[in-house]
Amino acid sequence: MRYFSEPGAALGRKVFQTDTSPVEKAHSPTLPDRTYIAVPNNVIPGNKPLSIGYEVSFVNVSEGATKWSLPLSAGRVGVHQTASEKALEQWGQLLSHPELGLS
Repeated sequence: MRYFSEPGAALGRKVFQTDTSPVEKAHSPTLPDRTYIAVPNNVIPGNKPLSIGYEVSFVNVSEGATKWSLPLSAGRVGVHQTASEKALEQWGQLLSHPELGLS
């Protein structure tokens, strides 16, 4: 965080973003806890937009003025967990991290 400068720093504000992305792993029988995921841009007509894999949750800090963002945390969403629950878990870890200065 000490190398990250942003236009809103004078106001004392930081812009944070959370997002999840699907990772398709249909042919990985040794990968535990795979689930059904939505597959974007399915180009074969008649196919369902579903596959097997897992989701990864990200928490980013943004400059606010541009589309560029710095990832602060990335973690796999568990089978018995929602994306929101994983994001809250990541926030708890980030807020308690002493070097980030977010607390």
